[in-house]
Amino acid sequence: MGPIFALTVADNLRSLRFQLSLLVLLAFFIGNGVVYSWKGDRATIEEAQILGAAESAYQSVETVADAVDRNYRIISLPTGYEFIAEAGSDWYPYAYNVRPTTAASSYFGSSRGTNSWLRPFEILDWSFIVRFVVSFLCIALVYDALSGERESGTLRLLLANPVPRAHVIVGKYAAHLVSLLAAVGVGVVVSLLIMGLVGVLELDAGVALLVFLFLLATAAYATVFLLLGLGISAATGQSATSLVGLVLLWALLLVVIPQCSRLVVLTTTTPFGGNRWELYSQTNAALEEEGLALRPMDRARAGNFDLELRYAQRYRQLDQSLQSMRHAALRHELDEYATARLVNSLSPGFAFHYTLERLTANGIHRFEHFAPQATGYLEHLRSFLRDRDEADPDSPHVRFFPTYMSQAPMDPRHIPRFSEDRLTPLESVAAAPAPLIVLALEALAALWFALWAFHRMPLADTGDGG
Repeated sequence: MGPIFALTVADNLRSLRFQLSLLVLLAFFIGNGVVYSWKGDRATIEEAQILGAAESAYQSVETVADAVDRNYRIISLPTGYEFIAEAGSDWYPYAYNVRPTTAASSYFGSSRGTNSWLRPFEILDWSFIVRFVVSFLCIALVYDALSGERESGTLRLLLANPVPRAHVIVGKYAAHLVSLLAAVGVGVVVSLLIMGLVGVLELDAGVALLVFLFLLATAAYATVFLLLGLGISAATGQSATSLVGLVLLWALLLVVIPQCSRLVVLTTTTPFGGNRWELYSQTNAALEEEGLALRPMDRARAGNFDLELRYAQRYRQLDQSLQSMRHAALRHELDEYATARLVNSLSPGFAFHYTLERLTANGIHRFEHFAPQATGYLEHLRSFLRDRDEADPDSPHVRFFPTYMSQAPMDPRHIPRFSEDRLTPLESVAAAPAPLIVLALEALAALWFALWAFHRMPLADTGDGG
C-alpha cells in the first residue's frame, strides 16, 4: 500500500490536472479572504449602528409609562466564524423586537440591514468552496484512477504482484486525499492571512482549533467523493463512462436532492392554521358587547378605573393567547425546517455544511438557543416595569397600558438590558451530533462501494470488441 500511495502522490505533483486544481482552490480561498474582509469592515460599521439605535430606545425613556410604550430591539451578535459557514448573520433572524405593551406584536427579524432578496444567494464561505469545488475536484482526480489503468494495461501488471485489491483502493484514496487536503490547507492559510492582515479576524487558538476541525470534516467529505469516484471508475471500467456517471451523481447529490427538500416539506406537513387577527377581532367584539372600553383619564379616575382594569384583564388573556400562537407558529416553522434538513442530509454536501454549523455554533442551532432567551427577556422587562409601577402609589396600575401606568421619572440606566448566553461549539456538537454521524456513515458506505466494485472489476475487456 505504501508504494502505491507514494507513486500516486508523485503522479499528482507532476500532473497538470492537480496543479490546475491547486490554483483553482487557491483562487477561491483568496476570494473568500477578500469577500469576508469587505464583509467584516461593513459588519463592524453596521453593528455599531444597530447597537447604537438599540441603546437609544432605552436612553430616551423618561417615565415608567414611557418605558412601556417603547420598541426595544435585542440582537445576537455574529460568532465571527461566518467565513467558515455563513449560516448566521444573513440566513436567520438574530434579532427580536420587543414592545412591553399588552398584546403588542413582538417578533423576530434580521439583525442586519442586508437586502432580504439577496439572502437566498450563497456567499463564498469555506463550506461553499468545499461542497462544490472540492467535490468536483475529487471527481476530476479519480474518474480514471482505475479505469484508465485498466485501459492502458498497467492495472493487470500491478495486480500480477501479490498486492491485495483493498490495498490498491486505500493507497490511491489516501494519496488523493492527502493531496487535496494539502491544497485546501494552503488555501485556508492564505484566506486567514488576508483576513488577519486587514484586522477583521484575530488569529488565536480558537481559530486554530476550528481550522483543524474544518480539515477533519473536509477529509470526511472528500472521502465520500473520492471513494465514489474510485468505485464508479472500477464499476464502469471506462474513463469516459466513469466521468459522465460521476458528473450526473454529483448533480444528483448536490443539486437535485436539496431542491427536493422543499417539495417534501410541502407534501408531508400541514400548514399552520393560527390567525392572530381573528383573535383580536373576537376579543374586541366581546369587549364591545360587554360595554368595556378605555375611557379618558378623568372619567376613568372618577370610576376608580374599574372598566379599565377589567379591560386590561381581558387583554392579558388575549396577550397570552397571542404569545402561545406565536410560539406554536415558530415551532411549526422549525419543524418544517427540520424535515427539510433531514432530506438535505442525504446529500453529503449538506451533511458537511450542517457539520460545520455545529462546529462553529452557528446556523439554526444558534437561533434555537437565542430564541427562548429573547422571548424570556420580554417577561423579564415586564416584571421590572411592573415592580416600578407597583412602587408608585399614584399609578392606576392598569398594566401594561402606558396611559394608565406610572408617570414617575425613571433613570433609563436601571432598565435591564438583554445579555445573551452564547452557544459554544462544544454545546452545539453535543446537542445534536447527527450531521457528523451522517457524514461518517456516508463515507463508510462509499468505502464499501469502492471495495465491492474493485473486487468485481475484470482486468481486461472480455467482449469480442475488446
